[in-house]
Amino acid sequence: MVARPLRHAKVSIYEHLDGQVTLHYKGRDLQYTTYQKRTRAADIVTSKEVNNRMDEIIKYDGRSKGHAPKITHPWRRYSETNAAAKVRVAE
Repeated sequence: MVARPLRHAKVSIYEHLDGQVTLHYKGRDLQYTTYQKRTRAADIVTSKEVNNRMDEIIKYDGRSKGHAPKITHPWRRYSETNAAAKVRVAE
């Protein structure tokens, strides 16, 4: 197995006119295996379940809801009134 010495090594990839792809490292051809990513079949839902399923998808869109700092965090102490007072003092 050649995996260890090839870490961070520069490997040349050649695509020939006939569509064949070869990998070269230090003048030698490397053996390789290609894998196809499996496609996931969509869930089959009945017409009665479509609206409920769409509501679930919309409800959870995968994004983070963000982070709220603790009440004792210094950012929480800074408020609109403090900002306005600092502006007046600077003027």
